[in-house]
Amino acid sequence: MTPFTRDSLSTVNSWRAARGMRPLRPDALPKIGLMVEGLAAGFLFETESPEVAILDSFITNPEAPLRKRYRACQEILAALGKLAAEKGISRLVGFTDSRGVADMAARLGYESRPSRLVFREIA
Repeated sequence: MTPFTRDSLSTVNSWRAARGMRPLRPDALPKIGLMVEGLAAGFLFETESPEVAILDSFITNPEAPLRKRYRACQEILAALGKLAAEKGISRLVGFTDSRGVADMAARLGYESRPSRLVFREIA
């Protein structure tokens, strides 16, 4: 696992395109991101509150074997959690539509809460 660099953005965006997702913009990336080469990437978005950060924009290579993608996401999620704790962040929030991702996070100590998510995507 390595820190995400902008050199890897084209790879990540090709995975997003293969999944019908829009590309990540270079100016919208956070300072902290991790990548398992050829398998997955994920990011920690710090907020104005020093206690809260958002885990977001996780993506996997759709052509890689499922188990390898899963393990890579586990590694990234655990490592981002550790980095957050080292920075004094005490609350991590993440969003997913995937039951598998929610189950993986639960195995790493995250809670899944039924709630009403309200958001608006602005083009």
